[in-house]
Amino acid sequence: MARGGELLAALLLLGLGGCATLRDWTSTHKVSADQQSLVGRFDGSYQGRVVALRRGDAACPRPHYGFVEIGDGLLSYAYAPGVVLQAPVSGDGLLHAQSGDVRLDGTINGRHMLLSVASPACSYSYQLHYVWNHS
Repeated sequence: MARGGELLAALLLLGLGGCATLRDWTSTHKVSADQQSLVGRFDGSYQGRVVALRRGDAACPRPHYGFVEIGDGLLSYAYAPGVVLQAPVSGDGLLHAQSGDVRLDGTINGRHMLLSVASPACSYSYQLHYVWNHS
């Protein structure tokens, strides 16, 4: 039984050490009060419908059920192989990102997100709703 207690103590120390590291990181990286209030405000998973508005090229991704995540105020979306769009969310819920010639624009209003993703050959509209906050 003593062995189990030692293991528990070791795990607790590791966990507390991780908290100290996070505390040290936040004390050395300056983040404004406005930025701190935005982090987490829109965080979570959103899912919904994707509509292809234009698919002028066989290389355009096929429309599918949309799913995006926001963590620490940053939307990350794997649009196509090798193309990941990352958009910071502004305080008023506006989103913008660009990767090469692929552009993402959108807005979050309450529990609803509208996105537009377009390239020279492809254009999609996303109508998503908030599902859950995984943090």
